[in-house]
Amino acid sequence: MVSPTREYCKRCGKIGLGDFHSPIWKEVAGPVWEHSCLCVWCFGVLGDERGIAWEAGLVWRPLSLVNHLAAESE
Repeated sequence: MVSPTREYCKRCGKIGLGDFHSPIWKEVAGPVWEHSCLCVWCFGVLGDERGIAWEAGLVWRPLSLVNHLAAESE
């Protein structure tokens, strides 16, 4: 079996369940987290803590472990 290589969130330590992009990444993540891998949950929490409507423009591509492993084995 292939070991998964999905990134772990540097804030909560959980494995990422997909990839996401936000046009306001730096504003939400702030200087502490802007160069780190964050899960969408932590991104939302940081946005809420900063009083930012973080879902605006957010594009999330969920990826199950099964499909992730299939893509890596190709």
